[in-house]
Amino acid sequence: MKNVLLFVGGMITGAALLVIVSLIIARISNSQIQQETTETRASLYENFENGEIINEKSFQVFQVLEDNAALVNGKSEYGMYTGTTYLLIGKEGTTFYDEQIVEVPQGNVVRMNGTFRYTTRGDLDKTVPKIMILEETK
Repeated sequence: MKNVLLFVGGMITGAALLVIVSLIIARISNSQIQQETTETRASLYENFENGEIINEKSFQVFQVLEDNAALVNGKSEYGMYTGTTYLLIGKEGTTFYDEQIVEVPQGNVVRMNGTFRYTTRGDLDKTVPKIMILEETK
């Protein structure tokens, strides 16, 4: 009888420990961003006109950093938003929201200018391309 109680007690303790550890891991791996950047607001907008053209036409916002800046995922070849991660800079007055789909309008291009570095809540350093949607110049 004592062995059965010991076994059941061990099973309950193990299950509780598994749930607690799983919750801790889920919280750590949550990719909410701690906004740790020394970039000034003005430097976000510099020199996009001469930047490299990125061949993406659709993005999904997963984290808004400011009203006019958000982390987005590009659309993969399978039609899901699991492609490359970018920092999308909107024009002044642009607002973004989580899960928003941003389509590149006809006659516009996506240009890259440098990179953006941030730290996730799980203390992982990430560096992503900084992009902006601009009117196409000929």
